[in-house]
Amino acid sequence: MARMTQLLSKIWKHRSSLLLLGRIAAEAWKTAKEVTREYIRFLIRKKLKRQIAIITLEIGLLGLAHAGVRSYPGLAARLFASAALWAVTLYNLFDLLWFTIPELREVYRTLRGRVGYTLRYFLQISVATELLEWNILLLGVCFFLAFGSRTYLAASFDYIAPWREGLDLLLGNL
Repeated sequence: MARMTQLLSKIWKHRSSLLLLGRIAAEAWKTAKEVTREYIRFLIRKKLKRQIAIITLEIGLLGLAHAGVRSYPGLAARLFASAALWAVTLYNLFDLLWFTIPELREVYRTLRGRVGYTLRYFLQISVATELLEWNILLLGVCFFLAFGSRTYLAASFDYIAPWREGLDLLLGNL
């Protein structure tokens, strides 16, 4: 019984290595092309799920701010709405400048060279292929729906006016 407990303890201790070994063995049956395409799609799905969660959070925050401004048109609600709008805008700018643009530059550099030509040929990836599989079209529709809803919600309040009004009110009371 003690040996069995020790064996199970060692297996539990090295479970991640064993799972990795099992996954490698399962993947060995697939061709390199299938594995590479599957891995790329996994990464895209992972990033797409993250972005959908972020967009849902942004739309929820802006919707809450929009409802607050409609229900309670006072200065506090407009300040909250403006702060939410600033937070969403600054996050999106940060994400664009520090993650998206450098990532796109790296992909562009990679795909321009010999390695990129080989990858495109080996994986049979092209804009036409992706359009036929509806991947790019679906991403485009999701992008325009998210952008349109955020723009509509953000159009109901202002970036600077509530802060100016609050500052005038604060300085007027001093």
